[in-house]
Amino acid sequence: MKRVLLAVLCCCLFVSIVVAQGKTPKDSSPSDLEISVKTRQSNTAIIPITVRVGDEFAVTLESNATTGYKWHLTDKPKSKTAILVSSAYNPPAQQIPGRGGSETYTFKAVGKGTTTITLAYTRPWEKNVAPVKVQKFRITVQ
Repeated sequence: MKRVLLAVLCCCLFVSIVVAQGKTPKDSSPSDLEISVKTRQSNTAIIPITVRVGDEFAVTLESNATTGYKWHLTDKPKSKTAILVSSAYNPPAQQIPGRGGSETYTFKAVGKGTTTITLAYTRPWEKNVAPVKVQKFRITVQ
C-alpha cells in the first residue's frame, strides 16, 4: 500500500512539474525538458520520462555538498538509448553556510527504446554503507 501511495505521489509530482512548465515531454524541444525531484528519503518509485531521439533532458535533485553527500549515477542508461552529457552541482542562490543546492544530470536520447537511470545519494568515502536516497527514472525514447 505504501509503495502504491508513493508511486501515485511521484506521478503527481511529475505531472505538476510538466503542467507548471506548460508543456508535455513530447512537446518539448531539445534541452528544455528538466525534471526536478525533491526527495527526503529513499524513493522506490520509478519516475517515467518520455522523450524523442535527439532530445536532451535533465534530472535535477536536491543536494547539499556541505554534508559530503553527492548523487552518483549507479545504473547508467543503455548507451544505444541515452547517454550522459554532463553533471553539475548547482549551489544555492543565497550563499549561506550549510544551505543545500541541487545536482543536475543532463542526458541525450540517442536511439529508440527504454532504459533505466538510477542515482544514489552517498558519501564517496563511506564504503559498504547504504545510500541515504535512491531515485530511479524509466526513460522511454520514441
